[in-house]
Amino acid sequence: MKDINWRLMLLCCCGGPLGLLLGLLFFLALVWIALPLVATKVTFLRPFAELFLMPIFQLMKRWVEKEMFSWGRVITVQEGTAVIGQRGGQAVKAFVRWGGHELDSFGEVVDATGTWYPLGGLTFMGFGVEPMIVSARWVSRENGKVVPREEKLEALVVTPLVNVIQVTAAEATGGLVGDFEVDVHFRIINPLQYARVAYNAMKVITSLVTTAFVTQIGRQNLRDIFGHQDEASRALMAMMESSGSLQRIKQEFGLKIERMVIPEIAPADQNLIAAQARAELEAQARVTSEEGRGRAWAARLAAAARGIRAAARAVFRG
Repeated sequence: MKDINWRLMLLCCCGGPLGLLLGLLFFLALVWIALPLVATKVTFLRPFAELFLMPIFQLMKRWVEKEMFSWGRVITVQEGTAVIGQRGGQAVKAFVRWGGHELDSFGEVVDATGTWYPLGGLTFMGFGVEPMIVSARWVSRENGKVVPREEKLEALVVTPLVNVIQVTAAEATGGLVGDFEVDVHFRIINPLQYARVAYNAMKVITSLVTTAFVTQIGRQNLRDIFGHQDEASRALMAMMESSGSLQRIKQEFGLKIERMVIPEIAPADQNLIAAQARAELEAQARVTSEEGRGRAWAARLAAAARGIRAAARAVFRG
């Protein structure tokens, strides 16, 4: 009789509310824990794992936005960005979890195209850690216009950026002076390093690029630069590489300059080139004129010498 009762009770539990609850818990454990773990290795399962995890992600994302977590700080890292965590006003850690990027053991951003995070950019920062507001200033090119910027950023972009450096009063060969622009394409490779010195980073980089550019343009003809922008840009990169400027920028600011581009010729630059061409023609004309005057004087002297020789011969013959 006791055996029959146990069997009945077990049957009721498995087929009743308790059985449904246990089955639901097993299913949730399967799709919320086991499936994401397997999907980290099996690529084709990732869309299914994301489908089941999406309700949890959306719920947690709303909690994060409303700061409803009482146990530590959780943030959402946007694609292609890094968030700097601070404790006691000091930067302590960088968070990069999305957009094919992650941090290596040195704190530098590295490619992580094959890395998959089940909850996307949802990241636990830790206890007593808050996002740092980073002050930065640079000059960007927007819709063909150069726009100075000074902003306070909560997320640092780790995808390529452009800083426009304006070089004023650069003297080219022939003594012509002009204003130029150089588009510096860079990316943040060490967000933690950059966050500490962001405000002055572009000031130093501008100084280094300007020095290299002025040195280069002082050795060249304007038409040689603007007629071959790609070659001039590569020469500028090579000059900064050989001088150690690129390595200094990487070590001090956590930035990597990937390339520099001298933009297309502006009307003012064309006028400079035309002025240089005129100056060269005038200089050549002066040389030709001086050579012509020299030849005329030589002809006169030769004629005088011939006259003197003829007179001398007449005297001696007489």
